[in-house]
Amino acid sequence: MDKQSQLLGTLDSLYASVLEDGAWGEGLTRLARLVGGSGAFIMKADPRTTTVVGTEAYDVDREAIDVFMGHYSSKDIRIPAALTRPV
Repeated sequence: MDKQSQLLGTLDSLYASVLEDGAWGEGLTRLARLVGGSGAFIMKADPRTTTVVGTEAYDVDREAIDVFMGHYSSKDIRIPAALTRPV
């Protein structure tokens, strides 16, 4: 599949995610692949406590996420800095 077709398919999936629950994961996975990645990982953080409260993972090893959440998430310097910015 050429890059333009990949991009259009990715955009279709992301737009579809507004109406279809299952399309969000497909859209993120397609986006990761479009830019050369193998999967997508989203962290949700509480701005009051600057702690990670949840994750979403698509084509990412669950064990790696568990290790990250168990040890590294509390040390991730990007979280407090990111939470000072509006969405």
